Amino acid sequence: MKRLAVAGLASVTQGRPGRQPEVRPAGERQAHLQRTAKRVARARLLWAGGVLFAARYLPIPRKIAVVLAARHLVQAAAALRRPAGLVARFGWSADAAHSASMLVWAAVSRRWRAAALTNAAVAAAWARAARPKHRRVGTPPETTTHS
Repeated sequence: MKRLAVAGLASVTQGRPGRQPEVRPAGERQAHLQRTAKRVARARLLWAGGVLFAARYLPIPRKIAVVLAARHLVQAAAALRRPAGLVARFGWSADAAHSASMLVWAAVSRRWRAAALTNAAVAAAWARAARPKHRRVGTPPETTTHS
């Protein structure tokens, strides 16, 4: 019983229960991060196009939707141009800041609350998708054995 509790605790502290963290060599990890950045940037391009297309039907002023779509387009273009660059590595922070600002806006504006909460959720999803997974390079996963 004690062994199960300790093993369960060890797996929870590593992230997901029951899974060992994946360890990649430095070059392979960098290539994986660049591929992920490109995938997220392509999806962001599609999202920005959809926002531009639907701007007249959204429950927010059209100019705001166009500015938001433009931000997504610029961010995606920068990440595609340099998938290992600053925007690709830290662009998720713009999404996190946008999500936080929408939560504040939802708290102070009753009129725009539903749109702001929806936008906060979408921005949080983009932040999660764009944030690279930070793992140690070249170190094996911890294995603990207790007697």
